[in-house]
Amino acid sequence: MQQLTRTSFLVKPLTAKQSYFCKLAFLLLAMALLCGCTQLRSHNDLMSPVISARNNHSTHAALKYLQSALSSAEQSELLYELELGELLRESQQYEASTQIWMEADEQIRAWEQTAMWSPRKLWAYLGASTVSERFKPYEGQDYEKTWLLTRIALNHLAMDDWESVRVDIKRMHEREEVIANFRAAELAAVRHEAQKNGWDLTDEELGGYPVDYVHAPEVLALHNSYQNAFSHYLAGFVYEALNEPSLAAPGYRKAIELRPDSPVLEEGLRGLEARLKLAHSTQAQETDVLFIVESGDAPVRVPVEVTIPVPIEDSDGYIHTILVPIAFPTVRPAAVPEAGTVRLGRHLFMTSPVVDLNAMARRALYDEMPGLLFRGMTRAASKGALQYYAHEYGGELLGLFSAVFSVATEKADDRIWRTLPGAVAIGRGYLAPGQYPLIVNGTHTGQTIDIQGRYAVVPIRINRRQVLVGKVATYGHLPSSDATP
Repeated sequence: MQQLTRTSFLVKPLTAKQSYFCKLAFLLLAMALLCGCTQLRSHNDLMSPVISARNNHSTHAALKYLQSALSSAEQSELLYELELGELLRESQQYEASTQIWMEADEQIRAWEQTAMWSPRKLWAYLGASTVSERFKPYEGQDYEKTWLLTRIALNHLAMDDWESVRVDIKRMHEREEVIANFRAAELAAVRHEAQKNGWDLTDEELGGYPVDYVHAPEVLALHNSYQNAFSHYLAGFVYEALNEPSLAAPGYRKAIELRPDSPVLEEGLRGLEARLKLAHSTQAQETDVLFIVESGDAPVRVPVEVTIPVPIEDSDGYIHTILVPIAFPTVRPAAVPEAGTVRLGRHLFMTSPVVDLNAMARRALYDEMPGLLFRGMTRAASKGALQYYAHEYGGELLGLFSAVFSVATEKADDRIWRTLPGAVAIGRGYLAPGQYPLIVNGTHTGQTIDIQGRYAVVPIRINRRQVLVGKVATYGHLPSSDATP
């Protein structure tokens, strides 16, 4: 593991010409502070009441609060489109949800084009480096970029548009490849720039930063932050329903690779041939049902302040050390999801967790840490120099202003897709067509599920005080539907 050498960035004394531009920079930074209020707003402050309204009241209440809290301009920003789309999906407004998510996806597709053809444009976040991490344009966490396509696919399933789901899956695979290539190139670029400045990057040298959160075994066990077992298992299920075993098998296989030792995932691949043979025989009388159980709250990024000493050399060669507080984000671990049950009538199905979004968010932070550290060190050097030379050339008042400016603009980037579930579990089995009362984890929901077709997908969302059941997706027809529950 590399180390971060804090004392390696020595700020040299200014020339007379540089001191003039330094005063001009103070004015420009003041203007940036006044103009950047929107970017500096905490996403957690906005979303915490929304999540509370959803968990304690209803999705409709959460949706109403979020829409009233945003300006029309803010509603076109990527993160808010992600949040709005999820709440619309929960309220079964699938067309509206898909429309706003397609708009969000257009922004991510623009990022993809830049990542593929002009990646350097995405590496040069001067505003994020010198003022605040929140001035960095929000491009979505890597897992959010791919998860968005999975959510769109689930919407298309709810609208029984299985051919569009095929397109969503293909685009997800392509996006994963773009992200992989871009992150590898970005990491090389960050390390190159850090080496030029004499910096070695690691979070282990940040006193007070909870390194164990991002170095936890469940985090390091993930291959990356942008691939997950559920999305690839869903791809396998869809291709199986479309009678394309050559495409279904790789989906199931990838899911097993991403989450080993999961019986439900392993059975997806092992039983593929037998299930297809049964599904397309004249003796088929039961529906192959996939249960998707989402629960808990999405992870939250919280700030951790770390003090970094910045050595500055004056015109006489003396070294002055300025202590600069720099904020970094972290994600606190959440409880590991456990297996559950779904009961329809007298039929009991076990569900197994396949995605832990908290671990994925921490893995995203782990992968992002070299860039975060590089920008944080750049910001510390800039703000340390600002404070010293503001006092040196502008007196105590300007020095005080620069110190206030540094603190006021030093905000950790807490932007993250908050309306997502915290975990996803799946279960699978056969049911005769018909209507069934639904019991989830031993709780009577008071809802009835209608099972039809060769294949069915039952989406279930467990919020704190309620169990929401989305529209059941169906595909194909059984040769006989005379069986009863």
